[in-house]
Amino acid sequence: MIVWFVIATCMLFGMSFHNLAHWRVRPPLLRMAQRLHLVCSPEHHLRHHRDHTVRYCVINGWANYPCDSLRLWSRLERLVTATTGRTPRADDAEWQRKLNDIGIFVGTPRPAG
Repeated sequence: MIVWFVIATCMLFGMSFHNLAHWRVRPPLLRMAQRLHLVCSPEHHLRHHRDHTVRYCVINGWANYPCDSLRLWSRLERLVTATTGRTPRADDAEWQRKLNDIGIFVGTPRPAG
């Protein structure tokens, strides 16, 4: 139960901080935290939406620099493929088409249809 609680808590904060990188209007405190790389800025996070092989750290942004330099994410993806036989993100194009995720930050909802 403790492990699941820790995972759920990390996911909650991770998704909340990820959401902050999509805000169009940002309060001064959030802008300051983004300048200090405590929270990802929209500009920093947009790179991840353009190329899903980099900038996986969606909370703070500063961790992306060493992780990307070490090619941590591509190495982990190769490990996943070697151990499971599955290719990570093989269906990214399909998901982007389905969700209309073209790297544009969240704005007004699009009409259904």
